[in-house]
Amino acid sequence: MGRLAQTFAGLQIMDMFPYTMKTTLTLAASVNAQSFPNVDWLNTQDKPFAAHRLIPRVIALDTNGLILATQPDIDTREALVQLALMLQGFNQAMTKDDVPIEIGNLVGGTTSERYWRFEEPFVLPNSYGVVAKATTLAFPAGVTYTSLKITLTLQGFLLQVAPPRG
Repeated sequence: MGRLAQTFAGLQIMDMFPYTMKTTLTLAASVNAQSFPNVDWLNTQDKPFAAHRLIPRVIALDTNGLILATQPDIDTREALVQLALMLQGFNQAMTKDDVPIEIGNLVGGTTSERYWRFEEPFVLPNSYGVVAKATTLAFPAGVTYTSLKITLTLQGFLLQVAPPRG
């Protein structure tokens, strides 16, 4: 993961606990700027959350909403989904001008370990979160799937800070 912070809000970080936040959305073809449930990525913990990476997964579903046994190529699935992300509380876009960007352009790593690694982690205090919107492009002709299940996982650490001195 990214670099580990030593302080938060001027207070020393005493401990870090691995933590993840997940959100899921199922979309058909040609859907524009559909929001993920905001509460999924809202930090409701009593500790700040330092996000180090975003792990996207795109799964093709059949007409019954079941996972296809033979999934299309991962590059194809990622190219069909675009994301726009905003840090709620800071009101800071994570994608330029809140314009959606294809998942494949955000992630790196091998096929089984694809994720967007933040060089510098960002910290979400209590009641701050991330607002995510997904856009799906038109599916290629002749495909056997009718929708895509998009799962996004923020992975990082909850920060235990020292009490203020004085």
